[in-house]
Amino acid sequence: MYREHLSRALKIIFREESSFDELRTAVRAMHRICSEITGIRGAIRNRSEGYETRISSGLALSPGHAADCTLDTHRTVRYIRALDQAVKTQLTRFPGEQLHILYAGTGPFAPFAIALCHRYTPDEIQFTALDLHLQSIEALQVLTDALRLTNWFHAYTQCDATEYEHIETHPLHIVVTETMHRTISREPQTAITLNLAPQLVEGGIFIPERVTISAAMSNLETELSFLRGKIDKFAIQNARVAMGPVFQLTKDYQPEFSDDANHLICGVKKVPEFPAQHNEMVLSTHIRLYGDICIEERESAITHPCFLRDFEPLHPGDTIQFQFRLTGMPELSCLKMVNKDIYSELEKLNVSV
Repeated sequence: MYREHLSRALKIIFREESSFDELRTAVRAMHRICSEITGIRGAIRNRSEGYETRISSGLALSPGHAADCTLDTHRTVRYIRALDQAVKTQLTRFPGEQLHILYAGTGPFAPFAIALCHRYTPDEIQFTALDLHLQSIEALQVLTDALRLTNWFHAYTQCDATEYEHIETHPLHIVVTETMHRTISREPQTAITLNLAPQLVEGGIFIPERVTISAAMSNLETELSFLRGKIDKFAIQNARVAMGPVFQLTKDYQPEFSDDANHLICGVKKVPEFPAQHNEMVLSTHIRLYGDICIEERESAITHPCFLRDFEPLHPGDTIQFQFRLTGMPELSCLKMVNKDIYSELEKLNVSV
């Protein structure tokens, strides 16, 4: 019964002509099926399932919160479709080979893997499921057993994905992970990418292919109107004074570390001329999952804009350095270059500030 209901939901998800309302209904059905089988209702319905785990590179969502992420319609649908396209590519690129897919941060439902098991045979694809929480891994085993999908899973592994080392006898053709918050802050998406991307085979695919964080000067009221859906993405783009991309994360990203190795040195930008009321710096997120499958700004919780405020007031012509903190609580920040130079000089002179 569960398998039949899930198959109907997945047909809607894979159908390009499906409306958003149809997709949302299908995603909710998928969540309900997984919830009933595993007993994990999600943090929205059960507060006790909502406690995150702090690791050295951010916060790992609880099994309940990870289950709730399935309900993010655009996120779930487009990740599934992107992984489907990536598998098609790799089956052509590596003819006759069984594809090995590492899914980092599965949560208890592993929705991207569950969906693909209904499209390909176990001889074509094999998943290694990875999650920090034992409860998620155990729940996923219950789920795949109930849905008769265990033949598609090579391994269920509890560990920190930022430290995972894949067995070389099973080359990685695809890595897929969604372990991010807006502007890739809070959660360890960046650290996971830096660890897992180099472990791909030559020609391997990392999903998402590219996460781009851009900065702009903007007006608070206008931004609130955008968040409330009162103006569209074209209106907000025209209203902002763009500074351009300040950080892009891809599988080929070559990091430049700070002296303490806790930060990534990102872009340097000159503040453009902006109206006096545009005194807020806003960071926007654009995610290219695979090919032309993207998640645009504000389409998902992971692409909501956010304001960057922990810096001195900016003026046109100021030069600022962006950096990304890898340890503790990951986040993007910026610093006026003039102040950075002064602080560096004071440190050399052993003067406390």
